[in-house]
Amino acid sequence: MVRIVAIGLVGMLLTLLVRPYRSDLATLCAMATGAIVLLSVLGQATELLTELARISEQFHVDATLFTTMLKITGIAYIAEFGIQACKDAGEGAIASKIELGAKILLLAMCVPIVQQILALLASLLP
Repeated sequence: MVRIVAIGLVGMLLTLLVRPYRSDLATLCAMATGAIVLLSVLGQATELLTELARISEQFHVDATLFTTMLKITGIAYIAEFGIQACKDAGEGAIASKIELGAKILLLAMCVPIVQQILALLASLLP
């Protein structure tokens, strides 16, 4: 976590130093900082996915359900990154459109899960 905060602070300082002279480069610096932070946690994310897959197999979780849950999580994180990048660039309107698109995609991804839950409930009822 210290490394992530350090990267963020260095990126913030560079962005603040560059902004008065070149606002376009400041935006790129802020976006690059975000990308570096994401790349720095990629190894831990891989380990987390491996562990979640192991737990899924251990408890016999349906592979389709597990994959759908991972896709939903991925959509949420990617959307949040895009939204924050747009806001950093001063493009709140585009950020709002990304947010709406992500919500629609997330809702669509939830439909099969709701169907499985309803099927399970129906099988339990007499």
